[in-house]
Amino acid sequence: MNSITIISLAIIIAACILLIVLMKTIKRKKTQKKFQLLSDFAAKHNSSLSRYEFFDGISIGLDESSNYLFFMKQNADKKSEQYIDLSKIKNCRVNNISRMVNGTVVIDRLELCFSTTVREEPPLLMEFYNSDYDSVTIAGEVQFIEKWAELVNKHLKN
Repeated sequence: MNSITIISLAIIIAACILLIVLMKTIKRKKTQKKFQLLSDFAAKHNSSLSRYEFFDGISIGLDESSNYLFFMKQNADKKSEQYIDLSKIKNCRVNNISRMVNGTVVIDRLELCFSTTVREEPPLLMEFYNSDYDSVTIAGEVQFIEKWAELVNKHLKN
């Protein structure tokens, strides 16, 4: 190999490494911003997050000591914030509203449904996905919502 080939190869490798570092930095800053928004929302309700997770435009967090669940969802045209006092909740389940189209299951909505301890009150809903205004494809939302339903139910049992 001559020196021009080695220098060219070194420049290409350096550019690739720089690009990877830049992408990781951008992702970390986005994650920090999401955490700060969710943490500020929790702080408004005198809470701090003990567990949290982000998925696409969804941020969810739990304050295990004050028994609150915080939820933020942001897409291109809509932003929603919700918090639920889990001391008033009996259980949590996943609402998967779907239909069959040409032999394929199409999900219209995914929600966490919280049953309150007061029978007369309607259940509280946290909408994770709605085909009317969210992206056309679902990529991991079902697993994400099921994980949080299980986590909340474990927390409610304790």
